[in-house]
Amino acid sequence: MYNSKLFLFSKGIIDRVENFKINSLILTLYLCFLIFLREVFEQLFFEKFYSVYQFVHHFFFYFLVLMAGILVISFIGKTEIIKTTLIVSSGFILITLPPLIDHFIFSRRFPYEYILPREFIKNLITFFLFTPKPGLGIMAEIAAILVLASFYVLIKSRSLLRALLTGLIIYLMGGLAATPRLYLPIPSMNNLLIWKSRHIIYFSFYLGLCLILGIFFLYRINKSLPKALLKELSSFRTLHFILMVIAGVYFNRALSFLRFPDFLYILISVILIIIIWLSTVLVNNVYDLQIDRISNPNRPLARGDVSPSLYLNLGLVLSVIAVSVSIALWIIPFILTLVSLLSSLAYSMPPLRLRKRLFSTLFIGWGSSLAFLIGYFNHTRISNISISSDALFLALLIFIAFSIGPLTKDIKDYEGDLKHGVKTFFTVYGINKGTKIVSVLLGVSLLVPLLLFHTIMDIIFFGLSSSFISLFFYRRGKLIISYSGYGIVSSYCALRVLGII
Repeated sequence: MYNSKLFLFSKGIIDRVENFKINSLILTLYLCFLIFLREVFEQLFFEKFYSVYQFVHHFFFYFLVLMAGILVISFIGKTEIIKTTLIVSSGFILITLPPLIDHFIFSRRFPYEYILPREFIKNLITFFLFTPKPGLGIMAEIAAILVLASFYVLIKSRSLLRALLTGLIIYLMGGLAATPRLYLPIPSMNNLLIWKSRHIIYFSFYLGLCLILGIFFLYRINKSLPKALLKELSSFRTLHFILMVIAGVYFNRALSFLRFPDFLYILISVILIIIIWLSTVLVNNVYDLQIDRISNPNRPLARGDVSPSLYLNLGLVLSVIAVSVSIALWIIPFILTLVSLLSSLAYSMPPLRLRKRLFSTLFIGWGSSLAFLIGYFNHTRISNISISSDALFLALLIFIAFSIGPLTKDIKDYEGDLKHGVKTFFTVYGINKGTKIVSVLLGVSLLVPLLLFHTIMDIIFFGLSSSFISLFFYRRGKLIISYSGYGIVSSYCALRVLGII
């Protein structure tokens, strides 16, 4: 069998697909397009109510199934994850066929539905052929996937047992995917609030599973990659951007951290800002590599744990994921996400590479304000768009404070920045004079909250904090001092906003 013409012909095609060169970003956009096309077909051919939440829920459902299938095939067939991804992606166009088959061949008019848990075993045994919910087109799609996946594993492993096991596991996965309430603890759909929020519940669950599977996926690509990403995220600035989102949510009085489904949208916005920030960090670190080899040699990329191309590709793919997630938060967060990502690319990448300009920290202030606004406009429809004067004023203060305060971060990159022509107050004016200027600006940034809080106690607190922290930074030149100042002042502001002091 292994020497038959069909087998050898199929192996030749597989080898060509596995070695096909395609940019990760282009591949991701191609997969997104196929998912979008599938959703368009369903909207056109079936009597289906359009919903943005339904679209993003289906979007991450398909990506979850795609990643799970790739991981199963790669693990059982003992194939390289990148090659398996190319093979599976080449057949991913199959997801567009079920609406066409069901509409033009079986004259289906109503939309697909998930299977109820009580029907799972019966339908699993009968290949879901005796229930109208998934549709015969979907069963034809699954049958084709099972045959192709099993045949691929057979060709790669030369093991019939592995091929059959692959088909069985993918079939079980498909059945589970079609019956989400079997493992997703959703209360009765008879509850009107649950029914109306079902798509954002599904979306949140599938997004979480995609993130978990994504970690395993990245581990299969490079065992050092998940650890490197964790190190990149384990920073003060990650916490800062999360706090900016939470602050934005707090100042939108229409949102509640404890009310359902508000807390799901808030959780999504936090995940969104983490993805945006990680994308920014990965892309920036690629173009800062020569600087980091001098100033930050312990960073994963500078140590050589992962390749620059892998970091860059992953950073750009995360940008696409961020845009996809932002759709669930409606139009304003979607626009703010696009602006954030474009700003980060202008900051990091040639030809603009604004990272090399004096006052490049304006982008930190800008990004902080955008994070605040993403939180503020979380789950806000166009008809309800408005912003209080207090929130708008706070966004402006955030921009000012975090445009000048973070100038202190450039002190740790002084040697690398100096060698590679990056303009900072330290490289332009020298380390001594630059430290004086930045210390004064740090003090000014810590006084900005006085525009919000100006009792006698506030004046004394911010005045003393600003003076001592800027003085300590001037004398010691340690970044931890400015971070500590930020923490102290931010904590005080939070207590004032909450009315505790």
